[in-house]
Amino acid sequence: MEYKNLDVFVLTYNRAEYLRIMLDSLCTQTAEGFNIKVLNLNS
Repeated sequence: MEYKNLDVFVLTYNRAEYLRIMLDSLCTQTAEGFNIKVLNLNS
């Protein structure tokens, strides 16, 4: 199934070591076509 209008937001705060695991997991989902936005809340 394709989800062209779906945005997935990943919020992180100094967790670079876990970011690859999260993105790998999202990329192996059966859904396709969604957008991934990563926001680092380190301000």
